[in-house]
Amino acid sequence: ANSPYTSWSRNPDVAQYHANKDGKGGVILKVPVGAPGKGDKWSWEWSPDIYNEQEVLMKGVRNSVEVIKK
Repeated sequence: ANSPYTSWSRNPDVAQYHANKDGKGGVILKVPVGAPGKGDKWSWEWSPDIYNEQEVLMKGVRNSVEVIKK
């Protein structure tokens, strides 16, 4: 609850599972890939991925994110 990161999975099945694990209301977001541009206030961080979820961590705020499941 106090993490500075947002957790992402590169695996759509993992994203779907976590979006639904607590019932309806979860979201899946489609996020552009690539490195942050000059002046961006976000960064990718690699997770140790001990659960094999293809997890990537993001710190900061992103724009151009598409909601594909509500």
